[in-house]
Amino acid sequence: MSSSDSEAREITVLVVEDDPTNATLIHDYLTAQGFDVAVAESGDSGLELFAEREPHVVIVDVLLPGQSGFDVVRSLRAAPGGARVPVLMMSAVWKDAYPQQPEPVDIQGYLVKPFRLRDLVDRIREILD
Repeated sequence: MSSSDSEAREITVLVVEDDPTNATLIHDYLTAQGFDVAVAESGDSGLELFAEREPHVVIVDVLLPGQSGFDVVRSLRAAPGGARVPVLMMSAVWKDAYPQQPEPVDIQGYLVKPFRLRDLVDRIREILD
């Protein structure tokens, strides 16, 4: 295991993504890069995992069942410890979804699907530096 892999292993990433194919791809790639990854399929389960795992970074899809990714981020920011955790959002409909939000959400960046998984790792490392 390289030095960057051992550093990454100490980083817990929570991925909130309802599409099983995308969730598996992201999970497997980040795990192979040495990250500790937890995946939630809905906003509610993402908020539960956030409380349990205390991740270093949260990645949230915009379109989720039940509540939007924007609502998940707002709830996360109100949760204990949620104000300090960097959040990346991802979506294939970013340009359509974000301008419709009544108030901005506190995020550190976004990725437009499809994106290169290597770019996701780079963004994670960038916002944690």
